[in-house]
Amino acid sequence: MIKVILIHPYAESFADGIVSHCNSLYQLFQDDEVVEVLKPQNYPYRKIKLFNGLFRFRPLLRAIKDSKADIVHIHGYTSLQSGQALLAAALCRKIIVYSPHWHPFYELRRPFMAKLFFFTTIAPFVRLFVTHCVCINKEDSTFMKKLGKPVSTFPHWITDPPYSAPTVKGKRRLLFVGRFDSANKGIEHLWHLPEGKYDIHLVGKGAIIPRSDMTVHTNIPTDELKQLYLDSDLVVVPSQYEAFSLVALEALSSGTPVVMSDKVRIADYLTGCQGVSIFTYGDYDGFCKAVDASIGMSVDVNRIYSLFSKKTAHSQYATLYKNLMNK
Repeated sequence: MIKVILIHPYAESFADGIVSHCNSLYQLFQDDEVVEVLKPQNYPYRKIKLFNGLFRFRPLLRAIKDSKADIVHIHGYTSLQSGQALLAAALCRKIIVYSPHWHPFYELRRPFMAKLFFFTTIAPFVRLFVTHCVCINKEDSTFMKKLGKPVSTFPHWITDPPYSAPTVKGKRRLLFVGRFDSANKGIEHLWHLPEGKYDIHLVGKGAIIPRSDMTVHTNIPTDELKQLYLDSDLVVVPSQYEAFSLVALEALSSGTPVVMSDKVRIADYLTGCQGVSIFTYGDYDGFCKAVDASIGMSVDVNRIYSLFSKKTAHSQYATLYKNLMNK
């Protein structure tokens, strides 16, 4: 049995994109007869302001040793914890797979500091210790190849089929899912839509300027969110940057069309897909026109399931882990 331990930066919310990805990867290998992926967890951590804090190194080192894992699969980008995990895995003499979940430096809050940090703290460890990189989009892969390591590009996958309960289409319902107070999520685009033209539902946390046509959902269960995907006529993902976008994937797999910005990298896989419209980030008029043209559009759900197949994802990761063990 090949044993894999997943390490991601400490997350206070398990809705975090990297944490969600790791949990899905764990679920992907439940009951697998060859590969055992250990359940991801938050390791002991010390909160500091700089680069998302630090792991407590000795407990992290002990956790890797005690896991008896053959492969350490590390997730994270501009985080001191990613560098610590790379070093700890190397000290334990493990095979190391690295998934950066990369964002272009210019899309980050402190571009120069992020670039300086990555190339002084993360990149040297990648060059020295990493056996293989796994990325989730083409831009990510192109960047990581510059570090001289083998790179595979595996998209995320549809974790669960949507419910087949009757939907309530035709009410001009728009859905936004994400943090309201995050500058990255582009929620300000919604305030450029004419008030009252759509029934707008927002799922997330944070303060917003309320409007009469908006309904806010906070801390709703997964079942309720899935039903919102099914009941909506359009999902909007107007982000400044998304390395992938699970929201877009969940919407499309529910048969609900998506309007997304040109900065949302799931688009790498969606060329020519019916039910997907793309506008230029920050072009508010273009966003409004895309919403008008796309609401209620049909989605080629069969193609979406083919592109983001759970079975294919399992095969890709299983083959990679097996090949690394056989080197």
